[in-house]
Amino acid sequence: MLERTARAGYEAWNRDDLEPARAYADPNIEVHVATASDSPVGFDDVYRGPDGYCRMMEEWSGAWRSWRIELEDVIEVALDKVLVTGRHIGVGLASGAEIEQWGAVLYTFRRGRILRVDVFFFADKDTVSEIVTSIADDARVAEQNAITSSS
Repeated sequence: MLERTARAGYEAWNRDDLEPARAYADPNIEVHVATASDSPVGFDDVYRGPDGYCRMMEEWSGAWRSWRIELEDVIEVALDKVLVTGRHIGVGLASGAEIEQWGAVLYTFRRGRILRVDVFFFADKDTVSEIVTSIADDARVAEQNAITSSS
């Protein structure tokens, strides 16, 4: 179910339709853009609330003459976390430069709605693979610790 929500959100964003994103967002959603990311777009470090979530996506969309995201993987890495990886392809609005950027997004859900979004951009797929492995391992360890401490 959570994987479907994450995938549907990306598909809507590819269509420039942010209403599903707003509907999937928890009222207390926070979006964190990793400061070490190779983002070609200047982002704030944190966006808050459904309006902030949509503003971050609008800032990305507004930087390109054309763009799309090709999803690579949508993986549930814990009971409340979904990791999405994909390739961002675009043509810069001002420069006309073509870009291929890899990204990973970790969604944390609460009661079926997106509570937190952690965004990572990288120039190459290998770096995304390393981040994905690290995030997935951390999520599994945290989930195991939660199960162990509740027993």
